[in-house]
Amino acid sequence: MSDSRSGAKSDDLLLPDAALRLLGDRSYDKRKTGALSVEEIIKSHLVQQKHEKIHAIVKLLGDKYTRSNNQIHRKGGLIGLAATAIGLANQIDPFLKNLLEPVTQCFSDPEPRVRYYACESLFNIAKVARQSILKQSFNEIFAGLCLLYSDVD
Repeated sequence: MSDSRSGAKSDDLLLPDAALRLLGDRSYDKRKTGALSVEEIIKSHLVQQKHEKIHAIVKLLGDKYTRSNNQIHRKGGLIGLAATAIGLANQIDPFLKNLLEPVTQCFSDPEPRVRYYACESLFNIAKVARQSILKQSFNEIFAGLCLLYSDVD
């Protein structure tokens, strides 16, 4: 999970190994600490206009974490995506589709706790994105929520 490099250079680190380790920890509090670290890094990249790095972080969290075989990593990825959305604040629109896709995919996860974290993550993303979330992804969100509503767990 610690392969967070986006390319050729070793100084091109997307997220510190400590943050990645925390996102994959069993403890919710440690995952939350990792997410707060991600949020600060996103804010820093936003101020520096490093949008490509933000896209790469979203891709890392979506591909390596929310699609992991380990349910703890999936939970950490979802918390990390929500923290990314919070860090983006009112500049979330260009990143919204890439943030939502892994979250809505986790609505059909076999683990009930991962589905719960997906709902929580969607809530935090929607809180930041407001009405633009419906403009961009209404159908996917509605289908996912219908799926969750019919879930017995």
